[in-house]
Amino acid sequence: MKKIIMIIILLLMCFPLEVLGSGLETASANPYYEHPITGTIEDAGNNPGIGQGMTENVLHHQALFENVNGQLYVTVRYNLANFIENVSIAVQNKGDDDFYLVDYDIPKNTSETCDYRFPIPEKDAIVRSTFYVGPMGRDVVFYYNFTDFKSGNTDFAIIGSSKDSIENSLGNNSSKNLEENTIHQSKNISETDNNIRTNDLEEKMFLYGKKVEVNPVNSKMSAGDLGYSHGLLTKNSEELKRIYDSDMKEVKNSGEDINQIKWGPITSFIFKVCISILGGTAFLLLLMASGIYIVANYFKKKNEFREEQLYE
Repeated sequence: MKKIIMIIILLLMCFPLEVLGSGLETASANPYYEHPITGTIEDAGNNPGIGQGMTENVLHHQALFENVNGQLYVTVRYNLANFIENVSIAVQNKGDDDFYLVDYDIPKNTSETCDYRFPIPEKDAIVRSTFYVGPMGRDVVFYYNFTDFKSGNTDFAIIGSSKDSIENSLGNNSSKNLEENTIHQSKNISETDNNIRTNDLEEKMFLYGKKVEVNPVNSKMSAGDLGYSHGLLTKNSEELKRIYDSDMKEVKNSGEDINQIKWGPITSFIFKVCISILGGTAFLLLLMASGIYIVANYFKKKNEFREEQLYE
């Protein structure tokens, strides 16, 4: 038995350091300005064209996953750290409706980047993050998820149980300790990702924190609601298309002929005012032209009369 254990120990020592961690994996971090499933936008700017580029600039393309005694932890990296503050992170099981706040650690930071490590219910969960951007003078809201999982680590710092397990597996020389570490690491490496997932509200709040109130801004709005926060509305604006398509759908459902739709009272009033102004202007121009013609004829006849008297 001891020979078998020693062989396993020697084999494990041949693997890279990352493999000895608590199920360390790297993954691709995918940023979204809109919720990747529902399409909801919570950011006040409500501008996917600009917002998507912003999220891609902030979120680093890689993340680190750790499996610590059955609980997943993920470490993500935010760029432009010198411009952002008051970071908030919430998680959502894929397919659920609610986000729950999580506490995070900061394993590593520089003048321009900052790493955030927090618990996550499962690998395909969706993350919602908010932070205040100084140059913009407001908070922003965006989302991200993870794909393309690979064993190992890149340059992410490891803290807590994951780091301790690596140090213990390399630092103890006795056969008993090596045997215990080998069994512990083998268990962690072979663990599947049957991670914590619960629909019980109280347990969720205990594990992750309070539920986040979601406030979509990309629902149908009246013309009076379209203000500066929506940016420049061009003819190809998604907001205008959404409103137009919704209005056309309502017209089709009502059975009315689009070409025979009556104008509303405001449109009719504006049209009548414009016609009145144009008619009044044309009438005044006609009076002025007639007056000029009459006055010109008067002076012309008067000059002719004076010439006749002069030559008689």
